[in-house]
Amino acid sequence: MERSLAKLYEAGAALVLGSDSGVQDHFYGFSAHRELALMVEAGISPMDALRTATSRSADRLGFSYSGRLRPGARADFIILEASPLDDIRNTRRITGVYLAGEAIDRNTLVELDLC
Repeated sequence: MERSLAKLYEAGAALVLGSDSGVQDHFYGFSAHRELALMVEAGISPMDALRTATSRSADRLGFSYSGRLRPGARADFIILEASPLDDIRNTRRITGVYLAGEAIDRNTLVELDLC
C-alpha cells in the first residue's frame, strides 16, 4: 500500500483522508491519526498529509465553510502540544478542541449532538 500511495502522490492525485466511520474495527479519530502517519511514511510531506485531512477533504465534499481558518469559515480546529510538521504523530497531542469557534471540554465530547 505504501508504494501505491507514494505513486499516487507523485502523480499528483488529489488524496484526501477519509474516516470511513461505521466500518467494523475502524476507530474514528485513532484511525485518522494512523492514516496521517502512513501517508508520511509513504513519502508525503507532513503539510500535504495535513491538507488531506483539512482543506482537500473540505474541497472534495464541497464544504466551502470548512477545512481552513479564514474569515467566514466555521472554525472547527484543534490545538496541539507540538507541531505536526516536525512529527506527524504530534496530531495525537491534542490540548484543545474548538467547534464553530467555541472551546469544547474534552470530557463532554461524547455528549455532543453533532447531527
